[in-house]
This record gives sequence, C-alpha cells and structure tokens, in this order.
Amino acid sequence: MPGVKKITAKQTAFADCVASGMTISNAYREAYDAENMAASTIHANACRLAVNSKIEARVAEQVALKADERRIDSLSNRVKVMNKLTALMNDTKMPGSVQLNAAVWLGKTDAMFTDVTETNEPSKDPAIIARQIQDRIKELKDKGKAPPLKQVNS
Repeated sequence: MPGVKKITAKQTAFADCVASGMTISNAYREAYDAENMAASTIHANACRLAVNSKIEARVAEQVALKADERRIDSLSNRVKVMNKLTALMNDTKMPGSVQLNAAVWLGKTDAMFTDVTETNEPSKDPAIIARQIQDRIKELKDKGKAPPLKQVNS
C-alpha cells in the first residue's frame, strides 16, 4: 500500500526481544548498534521505539503467539499423558495395582475427584454476618456451651 511504512528488520528484532521478556533497553542493545551509546541515550531511544504503534502491535502479536504456543504445548502434553494412562489402565499384562493407579490418575487428570465443594452463594453484607455470629454465640451461651467472649463492635 502506498504511504504505509512497514516495520524495519531492526524494529522487528527490537519488538521480538521485548516480547521475549527483555527490558526495552536491552532489546535496543540487541537490535541496534549501541556499543558507543550512553545508557541514557539507549533508554531514550528504546522508549521512543516502545511507544511506536507498529512496534506495539508487533510486540502484542508475538506475546499472543507465544501464549498460543504454550496452550498448544500444554494441550499436547495433556493428550499424551491421558493416552499413556489409558493405555496402562487397559493393558491386561500390567499388574492390577498399575491399572488401578493409572485409572485414578486419569480420573484426577479429568478432575473427576474433587475434595473442594464449590458454592455460588452471593456475598453477604458484613453487618449481617456479624449479627449471625453474635446470635450464634448468644445461643451457645444460653445453652452453657460457649465461653464468655469480648463483644465485637461492627
């Protein structure tokens, strides 16, 4: 397209270094010839580059790409683990304990066994909770089952 400037090779290298986790100053040193530059000059130039919309877009694109790669790797590893566990579980030549252990780990991988009970109760007003606690303490005191406690003012 006429009038649209592309990102240069050095700008691409700078953006890729930033996306990989380098500081902008170190990314500048990596992408450009900064050997004889003062640290303040490097930092100033790096700051100017970092706010360039084309470079920002390249950094965002590379960060998203790396995140996608991590998700793909994670899913691939999950499939490998599940396939191996399934094979061990179904292998009749394996001892029963190995088959059972594989079944348990396969179940854990699929979150079939949870020790946590999740509830979706709406948040309560702290004043209501404090009143409920005080009512419960009073109830226990009346039954003679609660030691005397200091009054908490809310």
